[in-house]
Amino acid sequence: MSWEALENGGQIPANLAGTDCSVYVGISSYNSKRTKEAVEILERLGTPCLIHQPSYNMFNRWVEKDNLLNTLDDLGLGSIAFTPLAQGML
Repeated sequence: MSWEALENGGQIPANLAGTDCSVYVGISSYNSKRTKEAVEILERLGTPCLIHQPSYNMFNRWVEKDNLLNTLDDLGLGSIAFTPLAQGML
């Protein structure tokens, strides 16, 4: 879910929550601070956030400097790396 969608109230997932649709939200490339804010917004809307997909590989290691994995652990979110092979460079 984009930050813009969250700032606008996360209407799409919130409108589908509680229907016959299975709705779970994943986020991508948010730093620790934004991740906490996003999860807080989604919790208020009753929409579960399950996973974060940060760009992470041997060349792009911002996840470690930002302590994002600790934040995800604290929030109970999973993580899956986006471009783990650096778009074919590794």
